[in-house]
Amino acid sequence: MPRTRVALPAVRDSFVSCPLALPCLSLFSPRPVPLGLRWSRFVHRSLLLVASTFVGALLPAQVSPPSTAQHAFPTSGPRPGTLKLVRAFPKLSFIRPVFLTHAPDASNRIFVVEVDGTIAVFPNDQKVSSKGLFLDIRSKVWRGNMEMGLLGMAFDPKYTQNGYFYVHYSAKGSVHKSRISRFQVSNLDPNKADPKSEFVLLEVTQPYRNHNGGMLAFGPDGYLYIGLGDGGSGGDPQQHGQNRKTLLGTLLRIDPHGKTGKLPYGIPKNNPFVGAGAGIREEIWAYGLRNPWRFSFDRLSGQLWLADVGQSKREEVDIIERGGNYGWRIREGDVDYKNPLNLPPSMFKEPLISVKRNDARSIIGGYVYRGSRLPELKGAYLYGDWVTGKVWAAVEKKGKLLSNTLVNSKAKQLASFGVDQKQELYLVSHNGPIYTLDRDLSSPPKFPLKLSDTKLFSDLKNMSPAKGVYPYEVRHPFWADHAEKTRFFAYPGKPIGFTPKSAWSFAKGTVLVKHFDMEMRIGDPSSKRRLETRVMVHEADAWAGYTYRWNSAQTDALLVPFDGATEKLSIRDRSGTKIVRVQDWRYPSRNECMQCHTAAAGYALSTQTRQLNKLVTHNNKSIEQLEHWDAMGMFHKKIGAAKQYERFAARGDQSVKIETQARTWLDVNCAMCHQPGGGTPSNIDLRLDSALTQTKIWDILPSHGSLGLRKSRIVKPYEHENSVLWERVRRLGSGRMPQIGSNQVDQYAVQLLRDWIGSPVTSFGSSCGTSTPAPALQMLKGGEARIGSTLRMELVSLPTNEGAILLLGSSRTNWGAAKLPVKLDPLGMTGCELLVPNEVPFPAKVSGGRASWNLAIPNDSKLLSAEFFLQGFALAKGSNPFGAITSNGAAVKVLRP
Repeated sequence: MPRTRVALPAVRDSFVSCPLALPCLSLFSPRPVPLGLRWSRFVHRSLLLVASTFVGALLPAQVSPPSTAQHAFPTSGPRPGTLKLVRAFPKLSFIRPVFLTHAPDASNRIFVVEVDGTIAVFPNDQKVSSKGLFLDIRSKVWRGNMEMGLLGMAFDPKYTQNGYFYVHYSAKGSVHKSRISRFQVSNLDPNKADPKSEFVLLEVTQPYRNHNGGMLAFGPDGYLYIGLGDGGSGGDPQQHGQNRKTLLGTLLRIDPHGKTGKLPYGIPKNNPFVGAGAGIREEIWAYGLRNPWRFSFDRLSGQLWLADVGQSKREEVDIIERGGNYGWRIREGDVDYKNPLNLPPSMFKEPLISVKRNDARSIIGGYVYRGSRLPELKGAYLYGDWVTGKVWAAVEKKGKLLSNTLVNSKAKQLASFGVDQKQELYLVSHNGPIYTLDRDLSSPPKFPLKLSDTKLFSDLKNMSPAKGVYPYEVRHPFWADHAEKTRFFAYPGKPIGFTPKSAWSFAKGTVLVKHFDMEMRIGDPSSKRRLETRVMVHEADAWAGYTYRWNSAQTDALLVPFDGATEKLSIRDRSGTKIVRVQDWRYPSRNECMQCHTAAAGYALSTQTRQLNKLVTHNNKSIEQLEHWDAMGMFHKKIGAAKQYERFAARGDQSVKIETQARTWLDVNCAMCHQPGGGTPSNIDLRLDSALTQTKIWDILPSHGSLGLRKSRIVKPYEHENSVLWERVRRLGSGRMPQIGSNQVDQYAVQLLRDWIGSPVTSFGSSCGTSTPAPALQMLKGGEARIGSTLRMELVSLPTNEGAILLLGSSRTNWGAAKLPVKLDPLGMTGCELLVPNEVPFPAKVSGGRASWNLAIPNDSKLLSAEFFLQGFALAKGSNPFGAITSNGAAVKVLRP
């Protein structure tokens, strides 16, 4: 190593000279160690390395192949609903489609809007194998999140004469704006629009990135109707819904062929607020809307149907009337949202349909069916839900809802409906396919209504699994409101498709079981009560989730109703004399199950390599779970030793870096939805494998509300109190995450995320050595890098207890004339690097494979925002010729007190 001495900045000088700093360092002498200290001065200790390569007891010599489970779940036949999805245009695929329509020119063509900024065109033929590009305005469209982009399209009623059509999109620029523009078809090719023909009719500034509306359509009166959301965030913080001086939160009605004053469009004279004055916008046809996502006119009656996405209580379908106030944010559906003046419902237009959030969470407006292929649907309004995949058929007469029938529950990521020239209905999935509905005439199979009927357990009293059903354990369980969980896997007779990181693939007939117990007296195992047993069944075409609720006698469990159930639990102290907490326990509905078990996450959440890669006890022996399954022949190929694969950090495991702990919790509890294709309107990615910059959370403005935080970011570095992610995890009610499946705050996660976000210590570089896991330098819980506080650092996963040293330097790029990092291969430390200068070394003892340091940061305001860098070295005889290993680096930023 070079012996260069450099002039250190204030932080180094403070550690060297401040009398308050060095005496606070534990486990080592405060006397500064000479800068040129050689590792050869350490005396190696002779320790027998007994367990360095131990990975658990050997598997039994004979392992029986897996048995096929004989459960009673049907894997084919219709599920709830009378209509089935049928793929339309099966030879075509689309990229994030959001709308389908047709041109009013008798050409029988289909147009599909893709959110990135393109419109596809093709003949209405189920055998069609190619599509044309009608319009491409990707260079103009801003895709800031899932709710932004090219959102809607409408053809002019006089299209055959003028070639006009209109689009609704989020425009690129320094300020987020919703833009309504007119384009014209090419004179040379009816399947090509002229991208240079754009004429901007209207621009509306959006304060946030969500709730943009996006629909536009011509009414039977020949005027253009435009839906705009309330401006976004959450809860309408700027109260646009009830403010008629803004266009946000409204349905507009304009004349695109006319002109009023200096406006590039006309305002029809019979609009309800023409001449109202006081700054009220005359373009408004109706208001009090939150996020109108799709509206349509009944082809026969002209009646205007609109679906408005809810906040946290209701989704709604409205019949829109001239000048109507639909209540937001005073009302949400048929209940109050924020009504401090106790205004009566009679002051607002109440919805025709108000859907509770366990049935729908992001409603998608459709059409009154006027086609001929399914005459039983004529006159019914078809609508659905993005999250649950449900589709309903509602029948109305004179403003009264006569029926509202669930007809399908498999329309995943439903983005829109559409109709063709013959008024036949289509469903647009954001995943890419286009569907139609058809009758499902097959007879429904018998379904087990009791847990005992499922044949998953040979002895329900003792929860003994039946033949072919195997227990398994996970490293990091999903938070379940204090409940304890037991898991089982029903083998279908065909091997699992194994992958090291991504979701495993399972054959039809697979059943995954998760059983929940709750201690009714905290700390008393004898007080455990069986609450529920959930099953995920791989049916013929998809996974489905079902919940069985245990009876009061604890003898069996019954299938919960389609919509689930809720129970209030009173949890007492160990003695049973005092109620410690009262909590609502949710028995999830079948659709709620599938809201978390997303396609993007592979449906089966816990059965993945990093979760199951752990030691378990089998026949009173400790074995590697993955290796045991491999030996049984569970996988489609031999996978080898478990140690070659990554493992999730176990909940509460302090031996791994705090960033890894926090990111693992987010992966397990959030990433099933918060990843590409996960079904949420946000575009954050909380998977552990995604680099922090790719997560789109670090120092990023929130697109779905600040929750009242002062200087909000999704994650505000070093300021948990201004981090929306942390706030969502720590609260209940509005804005809570996760939205479903939990009614109790995970205090472990709150503290963990606080420590991570508030941690000024970030890791860089990598460690070296032959031990698994590799040595890691991290900040200890309770330490802070703040002026006048103590920074507690720990070096963990050391293979021997021979001694360690912590290097403190003022740079991570240079040590005098030497460039960092410096490869230490010439010293015999192959693969190791010096990441920081050896400017201030702190030795320490090693015990139990750990070494720790308490670094007292002086109470000196000059140190605010100063940075310094740390790296750990440890003696490890036999690890390499030199006998030493290195840790990762840690960059430390000094924060305010």
